[in-house]
Amino acid sequence: MRLFSPRKWIYSMVLVGILYTFFLIWVLLGTLWYAEILAKTPNCFKDPQHSWYIILWIVLCYIWVIVYTTLISISAILYFRTRSLEA
Repeated sequence: MRLFSPRKWIYSMVLVGILYTFFLIWVLLGTLWYAEILAKTPNCFKDPQHSWYIILWIVLCYIWVIVYTTLISISAILYFRTRSLEA
């Protein structure tokens, strides 16, 4: 029994290797940019609601990164367990 067909393997590599990595880097850069803006120009956001909106989105992105990392890890563990049992 093969767990992944070649088409699904390519899809998984693009998803994990490119899209997930890009999203993770983008979230980290966004956090750094936001922290830099607050440090250099604290009066940039005249309405505090804008600041809370950005913080909410950053927190949601980090939650998404944690959930996705957990799912990728579980998937990899199950894949390698299945391969070892098939051998």
